[in-house]
Amino acid sequence: MTISIRDRRLNCFEALHIALATEEAKYMTTTPEMERSVESLYAFGQQKLAQLRTAQAAPAPAVFARGTDLRERRFTIRTEILAMTRAELLVRLAVLCGSHPLLSYPDRDGEALSDPALRQLVENATRITSGDVAD
Repeated sequence: MTISIRDRRLNCFEALHIALATEEAKYMTTTPEMERSVESLYAFGQQKLAQLRTAQAAPAPAVFARGTDLRERRFTIRTEILAMTRAELLVRLAVLCGSHPLLSYPDRDGEALSDPALRQLVENATRITSGDVAD
């Protein structure tokens, strides 16, 4: 995009006036009241910047369906799933995937998953297919 001559002149004019105002302000006489006002505005600006930086640096809470923290929700596995053997977990997963064809996961046979990961996968699949995630 090309800047027109008029816009270039306007930009130049603005830059010149800003430079002149800055130089004029350097040598301007100030009253103690003006200095106090400047100091309070500066302190206020610094406080607001610190609040913004703190808010940006803080990790956002991962809120899940029922308003619980994602880390808490991730490890809540139903007792019936905890009691299942590895073979029962694989059968349950096959049944869930068979009844819901759109349900998919990276390791289709589940053999490469550890037992805790398989339990978590079955729990997540159960929640998704039962509609428990969106309540």
